[in-house]
Amino acid sequence: MNAVGRQLAAIVTACVTVILAVTLWAAPTVADMIAPTSTPTPTVDMSGARIGDADLSGADLSGADLSGADLSEVDLSGANLTGANLTRAKVTDADLSGADLSGADLTGADLRGTNFVGAILCNANLTDARIDADASITVEC
Repeated sequence: MNAVGRQLAAIVTACVTVILAVTLWAAPTVADMIAPTSTPTPTVDMSGARIGDADLSGADLSGADLSGADLSEVDLSGANLTGANLTRAKVTDADLSGADLSGADLTGADLRGTNFVGAILCNANLTDARIDADASITVEC
């Protein structure tokens, strides 16, 4: 390869590097995509998703389909999960403190080790859910 070819290859490589860096820098995170907003958001379908160890505190997941999702160690403190479908979801060692789960379906969900302090569970369905025997859950409506 001659000097002009090498110089052209170096320029192309530099351009591709810049494009990739800008694309990765501007890419939204899961939390950014479902962050709380002042306008109604469409229903989120994350059924079967693996979202372990994420910060979704304060997220608006009202009406979301999280059935079968793995939410292990996820911070959902203060999140709006009203009417959410969490059937057979794995929500172990998660933080649901202050979250609103009014009308949520938690049928068969694994909730062991999860923090429910201040969570609102009015009309939530906990049929066959696995919860620690010493869990402190207060149903507030």
